[in-house]
Amino acid sequence: SGALDLVPIVEVVNLSRALARLKEADFRISGLDADGEVTIDAAPPAARRVLVVGSEGSGMRRLVGEHCDEILSIPIDRRIDSLNVSVATSLALWSLTRAGR
Repeated sequence: SGALDLVPIVEVVNLSRALARLKEADFRISGLDADGEVTIDAAPPAARRVLVVGSEGSGMRRLVGEHCDEILSIPIDRRIDSLNVSVATSLALWSLTRAGR
């Protein structure tokens, strides 16, 4: 319901292979991880972007991260270990879409 109808969501068998094909189709691949080197506010603009998030316990797999153009992070108070994956995803999507990134 709501905005979910506007967001393409796909399910794939092999994520690494799917990301490689998306790169070939000129998508920018952005990973989201607590240790990412680029904050979501500093993400480079992209006309077409894929946001990859890892699992809540173990994060993003190494091979998946290697397909990313950058790994984004959300600046939070360092006394907080991490954010719930659904909260982190919503913050990242909000930040990336508000400025046309």
